[in-house]
Amino acid sequence: ALPAMSGSAHTDRAMLRAPEAAAFLGVAIKTLANWRSMGAGPRFCRLGRVIAYRPEDLRAFVDAQLQTTAGPAKSEG
Repeated sequence: ALPAMSGSAHTDRAMLRAPEAAAFLGVAIKTLANWRSMGAGPRFCRLGRVIAYRPEDLRAFVDAQLQTTAGPAKSEG
């Protein structure tokens, strides 16, 4: 059996389900599902039929998206 977690360690180690992770990132649940199917987005864990995310993986994903400049505009067409 896994040791019980308590205090602040539990707060940072708790797994977030897809709706909570989507809210954390500010995206739709469907967006997370699309990212998973494309192999993009934050790291996740499949616990049986449940998709779960670690808070530290969500923060790492956000950090990886940081940009210092907007970069060149994408052309449409």
